[in-house]
Amino acid sequence: MKTKIEAFEVLIPTPDGNDISERVSIDVAQEWDEEIGEWLLTPESLRKIDDTKARRIGLLLPEELKALRERLSTTQSLDPHCVTTSQPMQEFHSGLHSCVSGKVH
Repeated sequence: MKTKIEAFEVLIPTPDGNDISERVSIDVAQEWDEEIGEWLLTPESLRKIDDTKARRIGLLLPEELKALRERLSTTQSLDPHCVTTSQPMQEFHSGLHSCVSGKVH
């Protein structure tokens, strides 16, 4: 499969989400999809984009949140600061969901 590295502009939203506060350029990997005839971002690149956005708006990354909970000896279901059920939190820790406005999606 053909791959290439290309610059990608990550748009960092304002706290209210209605505007762009910052533009950050990062290098991402893309793979050529023969079936649709387009370059697609790799799963690793999508993660890199999400991590860049999370860092810039001050969110903890899933692995950081998990490490913090372990250090504080809390669980997903017993953590009073979690605003969701344990299943989405487990998926967030594994990278299946992102966190926006304090809620896991």
